[in-house]
Amino acid sequence: MSDKTFLAFIETNAQRCETETLEAARKHIADIIALRLGGKPPGLKRGVAIEAKRLDYEWYEYGEVTRLSPKTCYIQEPGRKHETRIIYSKFAIRILDPKEWSWIEQDLLKRSQEIDEKIAAEERDREEDREAALRDREKYSKKPRIVTIKSGAEVALYRGAYVHAFDADDDHHVYGVVVNLRRSACDVKSVNWSWHHTVGYADCDVLNVLDDAELARVDSVLKSRQKEIEDARSEGKTEKAVRLENEYYGAEVV
Repeated sequence: MSDKTFLAFIETNAQRCETETLEAARKHIADIIALRLGGKPPGLKRGVAIEAKRLDYEWYEYGEVTRLSPKTCYIQEPGRKHETRIIYSKFAIRILDPKEWSWIEQDLLKRSQEIDEKIAAEERDREEDREAALRDREKYSKKPRIVTIKSGAEVALYRGAYVHAFDADDDHHVYGVVVNLRRSACDVKSVNWSWHHTVGYADCDVLNVLDDAELARVDSVLKSRQKEIEDARSEGKTEKAVRLENEYYGAEVV
């Protein structure tokens, strides 16, 4: 409904409503205005379940509030480990009653399980593909593909090669095994992390094939980082784990 249509609807129908109905509508609209101005929605606190709808496009977030600040809150969806940041001025937030949340929670858990199963199956396929690439890397190394990166330098790539790619514009480092080569990009699967990257040759400031010594050093550092994140999660330190992931994901291995 457009703003013009909404105003016309109110002008046409408001006179027919009971005073109590108009008072309830006035309070609801006042809460929305307060929210748009950047204030914390009334009744919002840790532990409550909310529905958050984007104001600029059709998108909903659901979850229980885990953290609060003057202009934002974080929510966690059932069955998911990560938190979602909700900015009060960019979302219409509705606090859910226990009965409604119970229904939504069950639906979200079912959807989360289906997504997890799909992701796990895709990850198994990628791991098998990575292991196959490593087994046959010697064969593939005899017929490398010469690619050109941003600087104009040429790099000999092949399936099974362990590479380090760096994009200065994004300040992002990628380490992993090349599982697929294309004309303008290659697919790289991380060894220690469940990440899969598409590396565009023209975006790379650095694209190196690592030798065994470099591979051992990178492998050791990545395993150490992964363990630190897993330890934080197992200890219930979700905020620390998220911070470490943000620091380590795409960071250089020194």
